[in-house]
Amino acid sequence: MSQRWSTHAGTDPLMIVDATSAPETVPLTKMASDRLVTIRRVDSVAANAVTVTVASGLYLDGVLNGTTTIGPDSSTQLITTDFGYESFRGGGVTGTGGTAIVSAAQIAAESGSQTPAHVTPAGNHQPNPLPQSAAEVWNRQFQPAR
Repeated sequence: MSQRWSTHAGTDPLMIVDATSAPETVPLTKMASDRLVTIRRVDSVAANAVTVTVASGLYLDGVLNGTTTIGPDSSTQLITTDFGYESFRGGGVTGTGGTAIVSAAQIAAESGSQTPAHVTPAGNHQPNPLPQSAAEVWNRQFQPAR
């Protein structure tokens, strides 16, 4: 078994897994909620699977006693919940071109803030663009105020 947990005071846990010589199973037990657990696979041997499991009675991505696999030379991140683990992929919605859209509430929750920040794709300050055409000017009156 080639697995090593790496944690430092005040940091989220990191598991390093090497499946070069044999398949590996990473068992996850109950942890405190709202922790970000990273499991990093450092080998490139596709024939040896790395399977992540949860302790009996816990959920993984909404599945009781669920499992997931990690491909060669890659990683996965999981958020701990009261009932197990959920995959963390940088936000629940994917926009055009694979850009992750993250809500201000999610950012606030992850940073420990009680109040969501004002966040836009261009940052905190986004200038109002001038209308491009007469149709945009006309259609603007039917759009809800921001």
